[in-house]
Amino acid sequence: MGNPGHSCGLVKTCIGAEPIEHLSILEDVRCVLKIAKPRLTLLTHFGMTTIKVQPRVAGAQWEKELGLTVIAASDGMEINLEEV
Repeated sequence: MGNPGHSCGLVKTCIGAEPIEHLSILEDVRCVLKIAKPRLTLLTHFGMTTIKVQPRVAGAQWEKELGLTVIAASDGMEINLEEV
């Protein structure tokens, strides 16, 4: 990780009992995906920082790097979870 303060310690909180309030799109989300290995990840609720990072590009990179399905949501998008 680029920032020594982000050593995936928050993943324990995220996967454990305590919720977290905010994730950094580049560092924290990648870390959570790497450890949790979800079958499907939908990136939602984009603030300006996330939009500048281009969530579709980050999602495509994580798909290649981690072998996961990562989709950046868009307004009005519908996903049939039975087909996933």
